[in-house]
Amino acid sequence: VYVCPRVVKLVRKQHPGAEHFFFVHEFGHIALQTSDEASADCWAAHELATVRGGRRTLDAAIALFRSRADDTSQRYGSPQDRAERIRRCAAEALP
Repeated sequence: VYVCPRVVKLVRKQHPGAEHFFFVHEFGHIALQTSDEASADCWAAHELATVRGGRRTLDAAIALFRSRADDTSQRYGSPQDRAERIRRCAAEALP
């Protein structure tokens, strides 16, 4: 997994902790052996929902996507859709 230090710095500046979501998301692609972005988002949300500090990362990622303009992507959906997907998948992972 390649992590771009400049992107990490930019994300961390506005939404500290969200950069970790992107890192875990990339491992979701590897674990699931898929290029599907929604599946990697959900996998990352499930993983983060149950670990120490994970809630902070999820909250930061959700806030980041909610703050973005509603610019829909074929791969990710809209930022609002992505925020909701992460929130829903994290909730599914909790007992």
